[in-house]
Formats: sequence, C-alpha cells, structure tokens
Amino acid sequence: MPVWVPPTGEDGGLGRISIRRALDKGLTFRPLAVTARDTLAWFKSLPKERQEKLLAGITPEREAECFAGVA
Repeated sequence: MPVWVPPTGEDGGLGRISIRRALDKGLTFRPLAVTARDTLAWFKSLPKERQEKLLAGITPEREAECFAGVA
C-alpha cells in the first residue's frame, strides 16, 4: 500500500520515481473501473477461507482510527 509509505527514511523516495522512460516505451494504463471490477472478480473467485484471511491491508478498526476526525 504505497499510500502508507512515509515520505522519509529508507523508502522515502518511492513516490518520487519518474515513470517517464516507461511511458516513452509504451506503458499504458487500464481504466480504474476495469481494474476494480477485475480485481473484485478475481477475489471472489478465491476459496471462502482465503477470502476471510487477508494477507495485506489494514483491519477495519485501524481504518476507522485513520479516518477518525477526518471531515
């Protein structure tokens, strides 16, 4: 989750890397709606046990803490 990488320290430059060379060589992007749809379809295709045991992300409780007080 790059959005959670702090802007300083060992990983501080993560968000500052230019993708210009990749774009110049033909890098393209799929529409966000297509990516979201396909990712959800893939996730729903996993066994129920696997869906219940997420390997990444944050808990709903931690998410609520992060958004607490945000208007």
